[in-house]
Amino acid sequence: MNKIKITNILFSLSIIAIFLKAIISAITYDEARSFLNYVYVNNVFNIGVGTNHLLNTVLTYLTTFFSYDVFFIRLPNLIFGIIYLLVALKIANLTPFSAESFVLLSFSPLLFEFFSLSRGYGISASLNFLAITIYYFTNINKKFYLSNLILVISCYSIYTNTILLFVFNFIVLF
Repeated sequence: MNKIKITNILFSLSIIAIFLKAIISAITYDEARSFLNYVYVNNVFNIGVGTNHLLNTVLTYLTTFFSYDVFFIRLPNLIFGIIYLLVALKIANLTPFSAESFVLLSFSPLLFEFFSLSRGYGISASLNFLAITIYYFTNINKKFYLSNLILVISCYSIYTNTILLFVFNFIVLF
């Protein structure tokens, strides 16, 4: 069977696995607390508490206009999970071992956890991966600035991501 076809099957199975995990998993304490303390009471921009992953909270606020179902609470991370898997698929298809590369980039149990729960980790992982991929695998103009912009946005998902932002700039500039 063609390696790209196997990679596409793995990609499809990954998306199905993330969606199934998001649908069948019970809501966690952190998800419920974030939803009830920030989204449900329209206190989205309360940054006084470290457990508020601001970008995730804002996106959850938008997706829960449709419903307060757990699926809609988790929808932002599911979308960013698909973005992550699409980028991983694109990179994997550039290599001679596409299926193996896709497995290495995507089949981490933590990634499936990140993308199927409503926390900032999945959004941050996806944005970090996208920023680094843009810088190292594209030929677009001003890719350094675009990667930095994406990393800054990722910092709004998880504040400690500023470490990656500074390390990235240090490595690239020096």
